[in-house]
Amino acid sequence: MLRPLRIAITSGDAEGIGPEVVSKALYKDGPQKNVQFILWRNSKFPKKDLLRIKKAFKIKTVGSWAEALRNMPRDSKEILDICSSKRASAGPAMSSSSDRGATTNRTSIA
Repeated sequence: MLRPLRIAITSGDAEGIGPEVVSKALYKDGPQKNVQFILWRNSKFPKKDLLRIKKAFKIKTVGSWAEALRNMPRDSKEILDICSSKRASAGPAMSSSSDRGATTNRTSIA
């Protein structure tokens, strides 16, 4: 079985347009075969946008990138939701030894 393509999405400012854009895109595209979506969002992410995502995905919420790496869903119908007060980064903290050769932050919608 192929390892799924992991696409990390950051929502940007919780009070900006980012959460609406992210939630509409995820809802419209829905789960994709062999793709694992990872949403990094602020705890102030609007509930209405989170509810929109819940219409298309089962949401698995964790509090950090390290916790996310330990709890990767196996089903493409699940979205890994990192709810944190820290800002997302494309630096070394967002990669792991299991992701060598792959870019984990392929898509960023802000």
